[in-house]
Amino acid sequence: MSTELQAEQIAAWLRERPYFFTNHAELLGELRIPHQAGTVSLLEYQAQVLREENSKLRDRLAQLTQTAQDNDRLFKATRKLLLKLLAARTLDELLQRAQRCLQAEFQVPVVSLLLFIESHSVSSHYPQHSLTEAEKAIGSLLKGGGQLCAALREEEQRFLFAEQAVQSAAVLPLRGERLYGVLALGSPDPERYRGAQGTLFLDYLGEVLPCLLKRFLPSAQA
Repeated sequence: MSTELQAEQIAAWLRERPYFFTNHAELLGELRIPHQAGTVSLLEYQAQVLREENSKLRDRLAQLTQTAQDNDRLFKATRKLLLKLLAARTLDELLQRAQRCLQAEFQVPVVSLLLFIESHSVSSHYPQHSLTEAEKAIGSLLKGGGQLCAALREEEQRFLFAEQAVQSAAVLPLRGERLYGVLALGSPDPERYRGAQGTLFLDYLGEVLPCLLKRFLPSAQA
């Protein structure tokens, strides 16, 4: 009979008799188990395993607690942003509130809002460009929904952020009945906006902002 088979039989025998060590408690201190720190008793090994499991559980609980706190903060900040935007009475007030709230509540270092209007018939202090200009400069960023960019091309950087120092960005086309403009969030931290991150909040902004912009911008290009 092989040693491996004997070990399996012993293990099976012990599983069928869960109270074996209750009646032979002295064995717990006599059995020795190889360990990184040297040979230890079964009791010491079991205590170490329990400590490691408890440590992992505490770390997991801390992660879950932090995630819950982050989600709660995000919900409150998003609610505050939405209420401020709904109360805006002019185009510039809407854009200004969006910019300030994103910087203050979401800790976005650089917020850029650009409008795409063929004729400068819309009164706004915010930069206005024709759609043709935008497609030439940032055409690849206007496709689909929000995009996270670890780095921008020089032309994209200049069009979206001018001379501001940005190492990573989230770019959100503001698309309703037409493409109203683009919202770009920038950071000097190259890891702030990366492709592996989720875009749930960007997607939400991409739904809300165009609906609000529609009140102040022409539905069709002049």
